[in-house]
Amino acid sequence: MYTWYYLLPILTAFIGWCINCILLIYFFRPYQPKKIIFFSIQGILPAKREKITDSLAEYIVQQLPIEELFKKITSEESIATVLPLAENAIDVFLRKKLVGKMPMLSMFVSDRLINDLKIIFIEELTTLLPAMITQYLEQFNNKVQLISFLKNYLNKVDNQTIEILIRKNTLLIKAFQWWGLIGGFLIGCIQILFLYGFSSVY
Repeated sequence: MYTWYYLLPILTAFIGWCINCILLIYFFRPYQPKKIIFFSIQGILPAKREKITDSLAEYIVQQLPIEELFKKITSEESIATVLPLAENAIDVFLRKKLVGKMPMLSMFVSDRLINDLKIIFIEELTTLLPAMITQYLEQFNNKVQLISFLKNYLNKVDNQTIEILIRKNTLLIKAFQWWGLIGGFLIGCIQILFLYGFSSVY
């Protein structure tokens, strides 16, 4: 009879593992409400998806240093990284596209003229780009619109993808299963001690 006592930790460990696995499955699934007799069942995460999405979108927008990002984007250093690209685009436009559209200009367009025009354009862009970028980014400075945009974006991610990402990148999920196994094993060991204690008394 006492030999069965030693199976208790194994049995309780298995039960703890199974319970935690079932809890994890119920956390993610079913994705859509399913009616079983008189009850409607849905995974905890899918059921709370809308509230979680709203809270997450608001938190992200509140934490975003929007003004600092604007200053960084429109800083002299950032503009300086864009100007070489603009210079190349202007060069291609003057040498190829403009002459291609208006062949008569090829008699007047020289390297010196192109270089002079590029200098003028780059000087103008250096002044205009920060203002243009700032004006464009101002439409994203509305926190209500940003929250709405993030909500719509997050809601497009399906529940299955969320489950895969969480399971793949969260060690807590695997740890939760092991906690059930270890916890069940410890409970079984405690039960053995109690059983031995009672058997020794009687």
